[in-house]
Amino acid sequence: MRLLHNCSRCGAAVEATAAIACTTCGAPLPPSDVNPVTVSAASTAHGSSVRRLSRMATLPDLPPLPSGRRVRRRHLSPPEAAIGPDYELHGVLGEGGMGVVWSARQAGLGREVAIKRARPGAGARATEQLLAEAELTGALEHPGIVPIHEVGIDQDGVPFYAMRRLRGRTWTERWRELSLREHLDVLLRVCDAVAYAHGQGVIHRDLKPGNVFLGSYGEVVVFDWGLAVRVQELRDGGRPLLASGTPSYMAPEMARAEAGDLGPSSDIYLLGAMLYEILTDVAPHPGEATTDILIAAASNVIEPPIPPGELGDVARQAMASKPGDRFADVPAFQAALRTCIDHQESVLLAARAAERLTEAQGNAGYAGFARALHGFEDALDLWTGNRSASRELSIAKRLYAGRARGAGDLDLAGSLLNAEDSTHHEELAQIASLREQRRRRRRALRALGWSTGVLLVVLVSALVVGYLAVSKQRDLVLRVSHERDNAEAALMRQTASAAEHRMWRRIVQEDFSSVMLPSQARVLSGRWGITEASLVAEGSQPAIMSIPLPSTDAVMVQIDVEPGGRFSLIVSDEPRELARGQAGKGMLVSIDRLVSVYRGGGVLVTAPLPEAVTGLARRIRVDFDGAALRILVDGKAVVSDVQLMDLRCGVVGLIAEQGTVLDNLKIEVPWVEPEASKP
Repeated sequence: MRLLHNCSRCGAAVEATAAIACTTCGAPLPPSDVNPVTVSAASTAHGSSVRRLSRMATLPDLPPLPSGRRVRRRHLSPPEAAIGPDYELHGVLGEGGMGVVWSARQAGLGREVAIKRARPGAGARATEQLLAEAELTGALEHPGIVPIHEVGIDQDGVPFYAMRRLRGRTWTERWRELSLREHLDVLLRVCDAVAYAHGQGVIHRDLKPGNVFLGSYGEVVVFDWGLAVRVQELRDGGRPLLASGTPSYMAPEMARAEAGDLGPSSDIYLLGAMLYEILTDVAPHPGEATTDILIAAASNVIEPPIPPGELGDVARQAMASKPGDRFADVPAFQAALRTCIDHQESVLLAARAAERLTEAQGNAGYAGFARALHGFEDALDLWTGNRSASRELSIAKRLYAGRARGAGDLDLAGSLLNAEDSTHHEELAQIASLREQRRRRRRALRALGWSTGVLLVVLVSALVVGYLAVSKQRDLVLRVSHERDNAEAALMRQTASAAEHRMWRRIVQEDFSSVMLPSQARVLSGRWGITEASLVAEGSQPAIMSIPLPSTDAVMVQIDVEPGGRFSLIVSDEPRELARGQAGKGMLVSIDRLVSVYRGGGVLVTAPLPEAVTGLARRIRVDFDGAALRILVDGKAVVSDVQLMDLRCGVVGLIAEQGTVLDNLKIEVPWVEPEASKP
C-alpha cells in the first residue's frame, strides 16, 4: 500500500514522499492543500510508472452526468504510461475556474489536439457547463469556429471534450503588431463566424480580442463559447440569466441581465466594442473595480468618447444603448465596415495632401501648392463624397491664390478661385482691387511715356514685352493643363459609356511625397532617388523598376515625365526579361523625341511626340484593354487602335535614363469580383 496525494490543479496522483510538486503539470503541492488517499496495488497493476490523472476516491462530490447526455468512456494518460491511452496528455495550455485545457495527442489518429477537462471536484455546474459548451460549439461548423472532435468521460469519470489544437497567438497578444487595416480585416473575419452562429440561433455573449485566435497560417478563429446560448432558450425562459461576459465590453442589457433585450444585437454591441478598441486602444467601459465597470456598462458609459469619423460613426451605431438603434444584423455591420475600408485610400491621399499643403506654406514658390491640389483632386476621384478632401481643396486653392497674388501673378490667382465659394470672396475682392491698381499704373505709365524720352519708352516697351511673354507662356501652360484634364475626363466618360464596360481598380497611386517607392516595387538595375517629392533616375546606367500585377489582359499606366527625360515603359508577363531592359514577348513603349511601340524586337508603330509647353511635365498615359493599345500625351491620343494579340500583363517595368524626373504614378487593372464563398 502507498500513500498518495492528489494535485488540486490537474488531479494527478503523486506519492506522498515526493509531494513537493506535481510530476504531471508541475504545480506546487503545499501540505495544506494535500488530500491523502490510499491506492491499492491493483490500481497500479500495469506498472509503477503509470500515473492516473484522477481517481474516484479523490472526487467524493463528483455529480452524475446530466440525464440525456451520451458520452463515451476514454482513457487519458501521460505519454510515458505503460498502457495504451486514447489520448496522451502533454501539458497544460490554460485553465479557468471550472476546467483545464491540455495539449494532447490522439493515439488513434496520431494528431495533436486540445483537451478541455472539468476540474476535479468542480461540481455539477462545471460538468453541465462543459458538456453544454461542447454540444453547442460542436453544432457550429464554420472555419472561424474551433471544431469539436469528441466528447467523452475519462477513466476516472471526469468529463472532457477534444477539439482542434490551435497554433498561433490571440488577437490581444498580437494587438501591437497589426496596422489599422489588418485590425479591420480580422474584425471582418470575426463577423463571418458570428453571423453564421446567429444564423444557427446562437449568440456568443463574450466576444473580445482575447477570445479571437490568429493562427500561424492566416486563420481567424473565435473560441471560448462557454457563455454562448441559444436565443430560443432565452425566449422560452429555459435558461437562467445572469450578468455574464467581460464587464469592460458588455452591452447594457447584458450588464442588467435583461433577458427580453438579449439577442443578436448584444453580439453586435460587442463587435462595435472591439472596433472602438481598434480606434482608441482601450476597452469601452471604464472603472477600477468590477462593480464600477458593471455600473458603467449598465449605463453605457464609454470613455474616452468614440472618435469622430466614418469608423467612429459605425462604432457609435453598433454600441447604441437601445438594441433597436443598432445595426439590424451582423452583415449590415460588415457592409458599413467595408464601405469605410473602401474610403480609406481616399482619406489617406487627402491626409498626404494636407501635409504637403502645410509644407508649402513654409516654403517659397508654387510647387508645393500645386502638388497639394493634385492630391486632393485624386482623393476626390476615388471618393466623391470625401467632404474633408473637398473642404481642404477649397482651402488649398485659396492659399495658392494668396501666394500667387503676393507674387503679382493675378491671372493665376483668379483662375484658382470659385466665385460660388463663400470662403473665396475676400481673396477675389483683393485680386479685383489689385487688378484695378494695375490698370491705373498702366495708364500712368502710358501717360508718362509720352512725356519722357525715347530711351524710357524703349525701356518700358521692353518691360511690357517681357511681361506679356511671361504671361503668354503662363497662360499657355494653364490652357494646356486645362485641355489635358478635359481630355482625360472625356476619355473616362467615353470608357464609362462603352458597351464593353469594365470596372477598374487602382493598385498604385504614388506621388512620392512619402519619400519612398511603392511598397510592391522592386529595383532591378541602376539607382532611383526621390528629390522634392519626385522620382529621379540616378547613376550612370539606366534605372529599372518592376511593379508586379495580378495576371490580366488589360492595364492602364499613367506617369508625368519632366521635359528632357528619356523614358521607356514595359508591359510583359516575363519578369526575368526586365532586368535586361527587354520586354520579351511583351510590349515596350519608348518616349524620347518620338513615341515608339516595340514588340518581339520589332517596331509596331512610331508617332511624333507633340510639342511640349515650357515648364509643364508631359503626362504619358498607356491604355491597353484586350488587344487594343492607345497612348495619350497630355490628354491627346498619339497612338490608337494598335492591335496586340495574345499580350498578357503580369508586370510593369519603368526604365529611365540618368537625370529623368518622374512623378504622379498611377496603375490600374480591371476589377475582378471575388468568387462567392461556399457554405
